[in-house]
Amino acid sequence: MYVDIHNYRSRWTKYYLTVSLTRRVCFVLIPVLFYADAFIQVQLLQALSISYVIWYGSVRPHIFNRRVQLEMFNEAVIMGFNYHMIIFSDFCFEPSFQFSMGYAYAALLAICVAVNMAHMIVRNAEVARRKRKLAGLKAGYVARLDDFNRRKAAQREAKKEAWKKRQKLRAFLNDAMTVPEEPEPILMPFKIKKALEEARERKKRILDERKKRKESLDVLRSMTRRQRQ
Repeated sequence: MYVDIHNYRSRWTKYYLTVSLTRRVCFVLIPVLFYADAFIQVQLLQALSISYVIWYGSVRPHIFNRRVQLEMFNEAVIMGFNYHMIIFSDFCFEPSFQFSMGYAYAALLAICVAVNMAHMIVRNAEVARRKRKLAGLKAGYVARLDDFNRRKAAQREAKKEAWKKRQKLRAFLNDAMTVPEEPEPILMPFKIKKALEEARERKKRILDERKKRKESLDVLRSMTRRQRQ
């Protein structure tokens, strides 16, 4: 409904569809209501066209200037048709002049059709050109995106390979640094074992000294006993 309509240029642009439909309804009602008075029909149609041109030219509801220019051209052609209708009515009493104005009417109609056809062709060509341009931009974007994805995939593969190499190196270092198990596993560190052995030897020497002292004391006691006897 509001294709190519400017939304904030004027507060009257939103009424473009309403005004356009009302004009068309009036364009149909005027010949129906005043079917017996051709001169009134022509004057009302001309006044309706002039009023619409004034409103459209002041509001300019469409966004693109080319569309505004085309609408103004079409309205000017319609006004020309209305002026030709005045010649074809009872205002003109010369049939030869009316017949000659028929050629002008047909020429004006041909110009209107040619201009509108040219506008449609140019617009379709611009749409096709814009689509080709967008297709080229899309293809370039897809190519850049594919290249980016390939580079990211290559980086991920390189990271995976580096991680595998680090894992292999770590496993190799762990294997190289592990101490092979002995048939009789050591229950305590070497220093603690040596300290315990030294403590045992010291205790053994002390016990031996005590034992010797006790034996010597027993010998002395036995000798004293014998002397007393």
